[in-house]
Amino acid sequence: MQMSMKINQQLMSTPLPNFFIDNYMANANPIFSLIYIYIYKKCMFGEKKLSLHDLTMHFNILEIDVINSLLYWQSKNLISYNKNKDNICVEFLAPKFTHTSSKKKFDNFPSYTMQELNVYKDDPKIQELFDFAQESFGRYLTYSDLNTIFGFYDYLRLPLNVIQILIAYCSENGHRNLPYIEKVAIDWAMDEIDSVQKAEEKIIGMNELFYNIKKALAVNNLNEKQREFFTNWKKNFSMPDDLLVESCNVTMMSIGRANYNYINSVLKTWHKNDIKTLEEAKNFKLDFNDKSKTSVRKNRFANFEQRNWDFEKIERLAQED
Repeated sequence: MQMSMKINQQLMSTPLPNFFIDNYMANANPIFSLIYIYIYKKCMFGEKKLSLHDLTMHFNILEIDVINSLLYWQSKNLISYNKNKDNICVEFLAPKFTHTSSKKKFDNFPSYTMQELNVYKDDPKIQELFDFAQESFGRYLTYSDLNTIFGFYDYLRLPLNVIQILIAYCSENGHRNLPYIEKVAIDWAMDEIDSVQKAEEKIIGMNELFYNIKKALAVNNLNEKQREFFTNWKKNFSMPDDLLVESCNVTMMSIGRANYNYINSVLKTWHKNDIKTLEEAKNFKLDFNDKSKTSVRKNRFANFEQRNWDFEKIERLAQED
């Protein structure tokens, strides 16, 4: 039996974090979840003081149940709980992203209602983020833009200052397309870029990589799709930066021009033959004219399926730009 649902827009709502609903609420003692939601609601709407007596009377439970609930959520790193004499301090925390979460988890960003976004915008820090993005993009933000940008914070759990660095980095490199920025944000989340220092180190590394690639290919710029090629090759093939650059050098030496189909063939061959270092790549003989001369050693990556890109078409479009 299916359930159909709708919300009366006049109802007041409490926007709960998606990570709590998806990953924590169902596994907790029901009264623990109720206490978390109730305190979160009080805090969300500006009520900074709440007595244990109020909680026990509201839920008809014992004081020890409240304490056990707070200790439970503290053990899950969702709150910080401190008790000093007659004063209890509770601070809501965001769980740290870990590598145990798969990228597949980020296939679909959550959708927030305008009412939810308006509630979140009451937080000066969230409003500052939206203002910064609007100024960086040089246009008014649409509902879809707000939804995606807030997802960086609420869904990917990127810190607000890291998101600003991300937006600035993409915008300054001419990439103001939200789907592209979303891919970069997912990449940063997967790499646990959770501090300003890590964000700056990430940018320095990417800038150095693309600079060396442009130098090897003798081009002045790489468009959005071309940068995406190298980002995907780096991830899908677990290819170090020096081999990405060397594949460009091999391409230029072999055919004398930047050809992304040829670069793909070089990297794919190295990947199949488990080439991991620059020395191994230089000692490995590439021969695309006679495949029988290229010895392919079987390894766990042999059945890796690469996305089919129309490299020639993209090159033509890049030239038209």
